[in-house]
Amino acid sequence: FITFLLTSYSSFGRYEEVSNLKIEDIYHEDEGFVLTFKKGKSYQFGESHIGVLSNLPRLKFNPAKIFSLYLDKVALVHAKSNTKSDFLFPSLRKSCSVLHTLDKPVSYSVLLKKFKFCVQQCEIPVGLSKVGLHSLRRGGVTHAVRAGAPHSVVKKCMRVKTEAMVGYYATLTSKELRSASDLAFN
Repeated sequence: FITFLLTSYSSFGRYEEVSNLKIEDIYHEDEGFVLTFKKGKSYQFGESHIGVLSNLPRLKFNPAKIFSLYLDKVALVHAKSNTKSDFLFPSLRKSCSVLHTLDKPVSYSVLLKKFKFCVQQCEIPVGLSKVGLHSLRRGGVTHAVRAGAPHSVVKKCMRVKTEAMVGYYATLTSKELRSASDLAFN
């Protein structure tokens, strides 16, 4: 579950993109992992069909390290299953104390239920009706923009056609909104 959240956030991924990833869609490089999305809304040419998970060893929770550990675990689960599933985030079933993968991706409702539970447990001050898996995409975009990433690069990372979508996704703080409002009186 944590790896799905991390992957969605880091790659600015939609549920349908991330959930349909297969093991073969993952490429490891020194800087982290490259994810090749085969299903999505508006793919163009070139790099717009990929996402990345960066290797950030300076962080206490290195995204690439967490992802690498998950890959090892999901490989074990796939090896013990009787299905030909190779979904990165498969639906799971437990039978006779053994975990098996099903030949379909994890469902939106299962992930959403866990995500809302986590939001509630962390006491994040937001109404649960406003929380969805798309919040991860929006959050990743917002943090990238606030950190100074160029809109043209974020657009490619989001796999969208226009930079206007970057502005639509990136939310502003009240301080940022106030600075714009204050300028109206100069």
